[in-house]
Amino acid sequence: MSASSTIDLSTWVEKLKSARNRNELFAMLDSFRVLEWTDEQRASIAKLYMRLIDVLPHDESAASDDTGKSGGPTKPAEQEEVWYEKM
Repeated sequence: MSASSTIDLSTWVEKLKSARNRNELFAMLDSFRVLEWTDEQRASIAKLYMRLIDVLPHDESAASDDTGKSGGPTKPAEQEEVWYEKM
């Protein structure tokens, strides 16, 4: 592993930690996913993702739209599965 890939990964870790809600996190992860990373680097980000998804709030507008329709937010859960499968 080169020094530059370590720096890039730590930059991504800090960027992901700065996400204010799940939608922001998903957008960042979509940008991360298409880049060239080792399996170990992807595993590190996947672990961080799992920790962050538990503490980040849903986007306010999406949560209010979903709760009125089905009794609970469903759209972010669908996004989680899709992103995780791609990882």
